[in-house]
Amino acid sequence: MQDTYALQLGQTHLIYSPLRGFTARVNEEALVALQRNSSGIRSDSLRELADRIRRPAEYPPRPGSKTPSPSKIVIMPTRRCNMRCVYCDFAAAEAHSDILDPIQACHFIDYVLHNLKRKKSKLLHIHFFGGEPFLHRSIVDLIVHYARQNCQKNDVKLRLEVTTNGKLDRQYAQFVGNVFDTVVVSYDGSQAFQDANRPNPDGSGSFEQVSTILEVLSETPAELCVRLCATNRSVHALPDLARQITNAYNIDKLNIEPLTANTKSDGADLQPPDPYEFFQAFMGAYNEAQRQGVEVINGLTNINQTGWTSCPVGKDSLMLMPDGTLTACYLETDRWREHGLDNTIGYVSKDGNVTIDTNNLERIRNMVWHKPRCERCFCRWTCAGGCHIALTPPDCGPDYTDECIQTRLISAAFLLATVAGRATVNAWLYDKSAQQVFAEQNEDRLLIPDEN
Repeated sequence: MQDTYALQLGQTHLIYSPLRGFTARVNEEALVALQRNSSGIRSDSLRELADRIRRPAEYPPRPGSKTPSPSKIVIMPTRRCNMRCVYCDFAAAEAHSDILDPIQACHFIDYVLHNLKRKKSKLLHIHFFGGEPFLHRSIVDLIVHYARQNCQKNDVKLRLEVTTNGKLDRQYAQFVGNVFDTVVVSYDGSQAFQDANRPNPDGSGSFEQVSTILEVLSETPAELCVRLCATNRSVHALPDLARQITNAYNIDKLNIEPLTANTKSDGADLQPPDPYEFFQAFMGAYNEAQRQGVEVINGLTNINQTGWTSCPVGKDSLMLMPDGTLTACYLETDRWREHGLDNTIGYVSKDGNVTIDTNNLERIRNMVWHKPRCERCFCRWTCAGGCHIALTPPDCGPDYTDECIQTRLISAAFLLATVAGRATVNAWLYDKSAQQVFAEQNEDRLLIPDEN
């Protein structure tokens, strides 16, 4: 089967079929029976499992219309930032000084609402991103007011989200927490890591200000998420950082992501963490946060949601850049061009004309369907290759990367917890040799012969 997987996690065997919505724990004898000849299975329960495996898969929908009708859009008022993070992968300090004209954003919202109405959709997510979007508060405020007014007029529910560095004053932070539905704050958890990794432009630390703003946001109704970047220097501290963050602030989610290596991080002598160390530390942080009722997430390990892609690319999500360009990705166009690609989908003019390059839209949609590195991996329908530029560009090789390994380990631990319990997960967590055998296995698919 191309979309059902057999996973051996230490002494535990799982059958995982994400497109049929089940995970089952089996013994080795049952697994061998399935692999050899399912027609000869005598056990009723095992035959029932074989029948479930043969049911038609429910593949995620693909965008079909030539006109994108996204239910989520991203608006980037600026690419510039008022921090100087030593590992920044967005070149915010050197970014162009373009500032989004709010009139273009309003025209863009009109365009999206028109298309949502055409497909009878009643929900619109708007996510503000950067750079630091609140460098230009008046622009954000105007766009928010316009979106709320026009969504109400069109009977569309609006959900507002923002990713920020947290360098706000108390009064504005209260406004943000009462107006936005979700606030994501990038924050490295302790004064030592925050001040070293995320300093102000003058080199001073940002911990005190951001910590205060997290306290303010904790008292507002917004869903509050802290996004923490793990490096080779901080990975060992993840469980302690999770405990400190969840005790200090009233957050709903803790998003832990490993550093993506780049020129700036290299210059700061920071590297991505070892994937096995990250796995163990992530699971330790997961356990600490769960004790406080806080959900811990990692962008590529959501086992409860399937898709052809785990990022905006290929989903018809549209990103409005500061210069009015519409793109498929947060990354700058130059990063795509390094791989011979173009992430530009269209343009919003100041007179309200929205143009879509349907040919490039189709190319971007198609690039997520086939990923040679992912075809044999059980994370094919959840991770789905991750970032299509940084992790699995079209010219990538077949071998697993460190990102693949940690994604496989965390995803497997989540699956194991659903059918075998925490004690079994903890036993596997400390079996490094079993982890290595599993993580580097290049064929997960359950190969069952046809009944005929």
